[in-house]
Amino acid sequence: MVATRIRDTALKRVLSAMPLGSVVKIEGPSGDLTLHNNVKRTAVFLAGGIGITPFRSIVGRAAKEKLPHRIFLFYSNRRPEDAPFLDELQALQEENPNYTLIATMTEMPKSQRPWRGETGLIDQAMLSKHLKEAVSPIYYVAGPPEMVKGLHTVINETGVDDDDIPGGRILRLLISHIKEGKNHHENATCSRRKATIPVRHTGAPPACPSAHGAGRGHQQLQCGPGNGDPHTQ
Repeated sequence: MVATRIRDTALKRVLSAMPLGSVVKIEGPSGDLTLHNNVKRTAVFLAGGIGITPFRSIVGRAAKEKLPHRIFLFYSNRRPEDAPFLDELQALQEENPNYTLIATMTEMPKSQRPWRGETGLIDQAMLSKHLKEAVSPIYYVAGPPEMVKGLHTVINETGVDDDDIPGGRILRLLISHIKEGKNHHENATCSRRKATIPVRHTGAPPACPSAHGAGRGHQQLQCGPGNGDPHTQ
């Protein structure tokens, strides 16, 4: 899946105004962000806003294939109504007893929805609270640059080596070419697959956050063999 926040930038304004039937050529994603093979080691995912996209695929696959990995997903947003895929990620806990979601909201006074979960930024205290039983954890981080940088520092200060943070590099999707097409769908070129795959809008974009906060919305493009494939996020 490809997901993006719709903000008031030149590129996002073009995306917002694009009619169905436009053609989008996408290069990326660059690098790999996949679940490690050693099932004895705990996976700790740290996500901010739309950075949840690759982890959504991984935890979905883990539930579908009944993988034995112990997984903790920390997910930061401003408000519940700004958090993409929140209901789905919560529901996956019923399917996979090895998976725990720790969602946190940083601006609940501005929310219109009740919230009984964590509040505040993801920090060392929150990690320590929930990871008491984590075995030799491997950390994966995805989100806006400043959040990734900050969390990388927090993790390092706990004594974790960079070798145990394979997701510390920011994943980027570059839309390099946009032009009007004649078909009633969009095409996305996934460079890893070396193929052009038809994709469609999922409908009206709901609210979507930035690093620890809300943006205007997000749109999704389906790409690859399925949402459970961690190679095509």
